[in-house]
Order: sequence, then C-alpha cells, then structure tokens
Amino acid sequence: MDQFGEIVFAYARNFYLQQVEKLQDKFSASDSQCLLGGSLSRMEALPMSDLDVVFLGESDETLDQKDWNEFDRIDCVKVKDNKQGARMMQCMTPEAGFLDSIPITRFENIFYDMFNEDIFLINKLAFEYNFSRLFNDRSENSDHNLKYSPGGYRDILLINWCSRILGDSNYQKDTSEIVHSIRVLYEILGFKIDQDKLLDAIAYIMIVKSWILITHSHSETRGFTSLNRITVQNAIRYKNNPFAKIMTLSVNETLVRYSLSKKLVGQFLDSLVEFVLKSQRDKFFTETYVLLNIIQHREVQNEAVSKHLNSDFYPLIATMILTKNLDASHLHYLAQRFTNDPGHYYTNRLILKNEDTSQETIEMMLCESRFALDEFTNRRYLDLARKKLAL
Repeated sequence: MDQFGEIVFAYARNFYLQQVEKLQDKFSASDSQCLLGGSLSRMEALPMSDLDVVFLGESDETLDQKDWNEFDRIDCVKVKDNKQGARMMQCMTPEAGFLDSIPITRFENIFYDMFNEDIFLINKLAFEYNFSRLFNDRSENSDHNLKYSPGGYRDILLINWCSRILGDSNYQKDTSEIVHSIRVLYEILGFKIDQDKLLDAIAYIMIVKSWILITHSHSETRGFTSLNRITVQNAIRYKNNPFAKIMTLSVNETLVRYSLSKKLVGQFLDSLVEFVLKSQRDKFFTETYVLLNIIQHREVQNEAVSKHLNSDFYPLIATMILTKNLDASHLHYLAQRFTNDPGHYYTNRLILKNEDTSQETIEMMLCESRFALDEFTNRRYLDLARKKLAL
C-alpha cells in the first residue's frame, strides 16, 4: 500500500493501543468479565467510531460518555449469563456480534471460538451480506451513508469474515485485522486481487468516515452524517481535525476518490462472497437455504409461513419480515413470542419499524418488549414506540 494507507493503519493501531490501555486501567481491579468488541477490537477504529464494551455476567460497571469523547457513542452491553449468550448464538441475532470480542480483563471469552467456527460464520455471512445489499443501503440520492452502503465501512467486517472462513480466524494484533485479511485472501486468491490498491481504498473509506463524523460531532446529525458536497466542505473548513494534513482540500477530489474506493471495495466483496458461499454450500443450515430462496423469489408459500414463524433462527424471521411476507397478525404473533427473548431483541426492532404492525401490537411492545442489550438503544426504540402511538 502507499504511504497514505500506511499512515491510516498506523493511526488505527495507535488508537487501539491507547484505548485498550485506558480500558485496562479502568477495569484492572474489577471482578467483571469485561470484553472489547466492534471495530476497535479489530484495530480498525478511528476517532468517532463506536466503543463496544461487553460485560459477561452480573455487573454494575459502566462507562461515562464524557470520559470517552473520542467516540461517537458507547455501547455498554451486558450479557447476564452464559445461558443468555448461548441463546444469542443459537438464534444468530446481530447482537451475537458483541460476543466476537477480546478480553480486557483476565477472563476468557468462551463464545469467541463458537462465533468463529466456520459453520456459524458461513451462515451468518449468507444472511448479513444479502441484508447489506438488499435491505440496509441507507444512502439517499447522491449522499453516501458512511457505514451502511455497498462498499462502505460495514463491508470491511464482511471481508474479515470471509478471510476467517477461508484462512485463519486468529491473527497477531500487530496491525488492523483487515490488513491481515487482505494478505490472507491474496495468498488464497492470488492474482484475483491487487492487495495494495484494495488496502488503500479501505484506508480511505475508514479515514473519510472519521473525518466527516469528527467535523459534525457537535451537530444535529452527530454519528449519522452522510458524505456529500456540503459535509465535505464543512470538513475542509474544520480547523481541529487530526487528519487535515493528509486529506485533500478539494471537494470534487474527495467525492470522486471516495466513490471509486467504495466501488472497488464493494465489487471485491461481491465477488468474494459469491466465491465463499459457492464453495461452502455444504455447510448451509436448512434455514439458510430457505431464506436465500425467499430473497430470490421475494415470497413465501402460504402453507410455509406458519412453519417458519415458529423458527428460532433470526435470519429467517428477519428475511420474512423484510420481504413483506407477513401481515399484522403474523407480526403480532412474533411480538408475543419474542417479548423478552435475548435472541430476538433485534426482531422486535424490525416488528416495531414495520409499517404493517398494528397499534395493538405496538402498545403491547411498549409495555412488555425489550429491543436491545444496551440501555441506550433500548430506550431509543421505546421512544419510537411512543411516537408511533402518538401519530
């Protein structure tokens, strides 16, 4: 990679080391099983990333946002016991991603190896990739969503999963996991990728996200700012940005380079996932075959709906909701099933946001349902329920 990429990944490494030392100092005397998750655990975080800290077992530990102002937000996730963690893994909820975490304190994470078993990652990848391409592109018109859009920041994680499946899930923490992943994939795929060009594109995606979010950290769009001409102009004018010396001062050059970087990363992931899933189809769960068939045809046979509604597999339930195969009665049934099920807090979010969910169901969910492991996100969805009832 060129000097730009080396600077970005070196910055990410130093940021990781600084924050881990700070976390270890805070929790060194704690009896809590404390884990670090998310992009910081993979040495891929830059300022204004999220900080994901996971506590296994009963714990009253917390972090105060004012002490961690380098981050957009803090997710203090509490998994109360191994039974709850096992349920998250069994259902393959997105929140199981919090269990893909490294220890901060002396305790081991018993779920890390389970998460990184090929059979788990392959089936998770099959859903999450399709979700990212068909249901979760949050860009609008010419605005780029910096995390959730094809080729965006989220794709870095999916590339890592592919590398773990094809190569090795363990790597020495001397650089960002994505650097390790691209090197592994280059050894496996050879001439099919230009690793230096790809890493430079990934570095640019990482730094632009941080650059824009830092600039707008005191605005109403904090954490959700899109990339467009206005936000780039604001970033160029911003005086306290740590990346000012290595970022171009041209709006057009920034937008063009970002678009080309996203295109390169997105197309690479598209080809990579196609290769991985074709070569690993023998490890698909039955439910994964079903959800991929639903995605392809966008419908479920009427006689199969009731059968699938009783599945515990989050990706299948989510697929039926997102492809609009369920009516208000189906959604109410699911809301009753998953009221306080840690394997389906995310399902409750999808039900609440669905335009076909009845007022009766929303009223029930407001009183009885939980929507997230962390309190901040849970409160946000409770507020959404109140707003929907007030309309």
